[in-house]
Amino acid sequence: MKLFQRHYGEKEPAIIILHGILGSGRNWHTAAKIFAEHHRVIVPDLRNHGHSPHDELHHTAGLVDDFYALQQDTNSAPCIVLGHSLGGLIACEAAFHSSTSVQALIVVDIVPRAQRSPVMDILATMGNIDLSSFKSRHEIDDHLALLIPDPLVRQFILTNLKTTLPFRWRANLPALRHYLIEMQTYRPAPMARYNGPALFIRGERSEYIREQDETHIHHHFPQAKITTIPEAGHWVHYDNLPAMVAEIRAFLEKLF
Repeated sequence: MKLFQRHYGEKEPAIIILHGILGSGRNWHTAAKIFAEHHRVIVPDLRNHGHSPHDELHHTAGLVDDFYALQQDTNSAPCIVLGHSLGGLIACEAAFHSSTSVQALIVVDIVPRAQRSPVMDILATMGNIDLSSFKSRHEIDDHLALLIPDPLVRQFILTNLKTTLPFRWRANLPALRHYLIEMQTYRPAPMARYNGPALFIRGERSEYIREQDETHIHHHFPQAKITTIPEAGHWVHYDNLPAMVAEIRAFLEKLF
């Protein structure tokens, strides 16, 4: 599948940034501009998100194939892969299946294991809204506030709203729901390994990477470094971008 892409910078090796579920490449615009000082940066919208095509199939193998196709399309293999949440799982699986395609791996606030994501409730809320009954984005935000009081979560949801009438969600909600059901039983193959350099970043306030996950991470990624970003939840790049960027830069400076 041909993914919508944003490009920054020119220097090799390239960094491909893979966003999380219900996100898009533009969520990483600020970080991409920073990394572009030293790297060519490619930021796609994943399938069923943003400006990329929709497909009823949204499963791990297909998402990894999209990543490999993007590498071929942009002549960026091998590259540094930075993935957040859903994007982190894609990055892990891509590294397992073709270590020669991944020069270094950066995974933000996710572990390759079974996931029971709270996003399932958000998808249900989005799907139950009759968008045709609203005349403005502000009206939709007011309605969402009755259901989701956290303004940051609502802002994140509304990045998926098409901005012109008739309103619709950019994300393919049914396909994403099926994917989240699949992820409840996901696990990598027992012998899956990526022996290259790897950095796992977790948010201090997030529960996506737990202390008991560290053994699991090192089993599959023997060289992994695990670091915690203070004052950050799951959306680390929103909550504490400077600290996250500093960790990633220090990691990359030791390699390149």
